[in-house]
Amino acid sequence: MTIDPVWLKAKIKEVKDIFADGFQFGDLLKAANLARDVSKELKELKDKDHRQVAVEIINGVIDATDTPWLPDSMTDPIFKMVAPWAVDKAFDAVEGVLGKDEKSDES
Repeated sequence: MTIDPVWLKAKIKEVKDIFADGFQFGDLLKAANLARDVSKELKELKDKDHRQVAVEIINGVIDATDTPWLPDSMTDPIFKMVAPWAVDKAFDAVEGVLGKDEKSDES
């Protein structure tokens, strides 16, 4: 999978601009939803590649924004560790698979 770096940079900026007040933990799922939608513009990619592009977008947003009240050196690694999970949840929610595992365990 090769993504045009100019496209990726523009999309990171597009998503980053929404978080003008800084990037906070509560913004992670919103960013994942936005990144999911942006990654779907690349119609030729497979699902796992869309997810990877979305993670790259979120990581770019994390690098390009500041976290209020805490140093980025503390928060950025945590955000980046959680980003793949948030992206998976964003994709699962749209695909209608979110919560299916929990329901099957109850039966």
